[in-house]
Amino acid sequence: MTKKITGYYSDASVAPTGNTRLVLEIGPGEITCVSVHENAPCALEWFETEGEWETIFRELAAASDIMGKTYNEVVCYYGSEEALVIPVKKFDTVAAEDYLALVFGERYHQDVKHDVLVKKGQVTAYHIDKELHDLLGRQYVLYKPRHVYTGILDDLLTRPQLPGYLVHMQAYRNMCVLLLIREGQLQLIRSIHYTTPEDILYYLTSLIQQFPVLKSHAHLEISGRLPEGFLDMYRLRKLFMEVSYQLPSAKTESFAKILPHPPHYFASLLNLAV
Repeated sequence: MTKKITGYYSDASVAPTGNTRLVLEIGPGEITCVSVHENAPCALEWFETEGEWETIFRELAAASDIMGKTYNEVVCYYGSEEALVIPVKKFDTVAAEDYLALVFGERYHQDVKHDVLVKKGQVTAYHIDKELHDLLGRQYVLYKPRHVYTGILDDLLTRPQLPGYLVHMQAYRNMCVLLLIREGQLQLIRSIHYTTPEDILYYLTSLIQQFPVLKSHAHLEISGRLPEGFLDMYRLRKLFMEVSYQLPSAKTESFAKILPHPPHYFASLLNLAV
């Protein structure tokens, strides 16, 4: 079953010409797609999904107003939980397969892919469903796979300034990516499952205990599909001196303001899209 939660379209999305690209984000039980025209977002769709990939994409073809168009470039960010960030000096394709198999077990119906981060000191290696990868490859000739870890880290690690102790949390339906950057260096990145606010608070508390820091130095940034008020701000401020929501970049903020959701819901994906 595929259900459209949100669909917004500007005039440029009706018949895009020139420099166009489609950016997809596939997470557990959801797919979000952004159409970009002349380096500006012009349409966004957000779907709940359930079932086999072939069925999901058949339903998406009928429900989406932008996925069936022709684009100069298509990039898909996968939210696979089976992903590792590996230093470049320890990376090769065989080693990546071995690392993934060691941590997550052998996967005979998964492909192994990898992305080099913009700063080039690290590589994201990950499993993606072979059927899903093949479906997208057949539908979009110019399709490029990426992992959401890569997108998040490329954004954070290229910012001109970062807090000395930054915990970034990117939320999807029932899953979050949680990472810690300390003095500009990645210390931890992982995917967690949640059903209640207590689940997230448990993982945040555990992270602080594993990587101790004075509360006055701790900063939490929240991004993704997490409603404002879902987490108890009073309890968060017992762990972090500063709590903020990720905002869209200057290039995407006007588009984000039109959407019927808080700006942080799609800030990360919109920033990546342009």
